[in-house]
Amino acid sequence: MLYEHKREIARWLKDSTEPELWVRSKYDKSKSWHLQGFYACTWSKDYYYIVDDKHAELRKLQIDDPSIKFEYYNYELDGWVETIDPLWELDTMYRINLDTRYPIFKVCNKDTNKAVVVKFTGLNSGEVVFAMPKSGYKVGFTFKCGLEHTDECWENIDYNLERGLFDKQPVLCWDVVKGKTKSAKTINLYDAKNDCVFTLNGKRKSRKYTKYMKYPHPNDDFIIDMYRNLKD
Repeated sequence: MLYEHKREIARWLKDSTEPELWVRSKYDKSKSWHLQGFYACTWSKDYYYIVDDKHAELRKLQIDDPSIKFEYYNYELDGWVETIDPLWELDTMYRINLDTRYPIFKVCNKDTNKAVVVKFTGLNSGEVVFAMPKSGYKVGFTFKCGLEHTDECWENIDYNLERGLFDKQPVLCWDVVKGKTKSAKTINLYDAKNDCVFTLNGKRKSRKYTKYMKYPHPNDDFIIDMYRNLKD
């Protein structure tokens, strides 16, 4: 019997109400969990088991999405501390780390004519925020299906939480100087790694502006040409 299975058995034995178990095959690409009675389970190394208690949903997420970090509340330190351990203890408060809470932005088919950028609001739900002509998607399309952001095709994208802009997002940008007339707006692609824009030939670390705003037509032809011209 695997160590993690023994721990789940021990948790179950402590509960006189005999809760059900969430069960999922390790090879199920859809990552579907099913409730099952404890005595009906066939314990196998090829399955995950989680007791249906107050931490069940977080425990499932911890298994389904290894990229998400978790924290527990440490009363001695009076603060939240990151943990990589399974969320075992019922008397402990757990939460998703602030840095990995949704939304998160990811790209599929990066640097190709099929590139698509999705703003994920859950493991398998989100909105298309940028799409190249042959991606098969349109900006604004929302979904909830088996297209999980843990799939190998997805790559992380930097996101400036303060500005609400993701890396390579088409933006309107301009400067505001106190006592002077507001400068004209220009259109460019946002460099979230350096809080600036890309150069005209597609390189990072170009000019910084004081104001940035999402460009409302990200699939304009000239935007697509700018995206193709990126060096990174």
